[in-house]
Amino acid sequence: MRLKFNTTKGLIAIALVLALLMAGCRTFRLIRETTDYVTKGKLSLDFFLTLPFEHGMSLADFQRELPTVRPTRMLFQPSRLRAEQDTLYQFDLPNESKIILYRSAKGQERFMAATIGTPSYPLIGKIRVGMPLDSLRARIEGLPDFAGDTLRLVREANPYEVDFYFKDGVIDRFQVLGRKRIP
Repeated sequence: MRLKFNTTKGLIAIALVLALLMAGCRTFRLIRETTDYVTKGKLSLDFFLTLPFEHGMSLADFQRELPTVRPTRMLFQPSRLRAEQDTLYQFDLPNESKIILYRSAKGQERFMAATIGTPSYPLIGKIRVGMPLDSLRARIEGLPDFAGDTLRLVREANPYEVDFYFKDGVIDRFQVLGRKRIP
């Protein structure tokens, strides 16, 4: 008995296997990197302020995480003396949530800011809108005490700042702000 090989179905099967392997490798790498910074089941504050999302901070990373959301592209010319245009990309999510990234005309990228008010887009460690403060304290080691409804997490050596806004003791929304890159 001779088996026939359907080229189209074979290529689709190979593509699916490769996609699963790549997703698995990416997940394994993230788990391995995360566990290096976890102590007693908690994320260190430094690690959290270095990688606040469960993925990288490039435009391609956000496009992979939000495959159904097409970013708005805004071109601008920072100076009349420059012919090139830079680009801002804005991902709009539910509940007035948005993510903004910058790409220079030379292709350099930088995460600018994110304001998240929806529980469907968590930070690393499954930190999300709707989480009580006690649960946040259980996930991040070294959270400072604070008064009021805003918890600002910032350290000079880290590239990101995260601000949590609470309402009735739970996270109502949070902001992640890109800070000037450390040399």
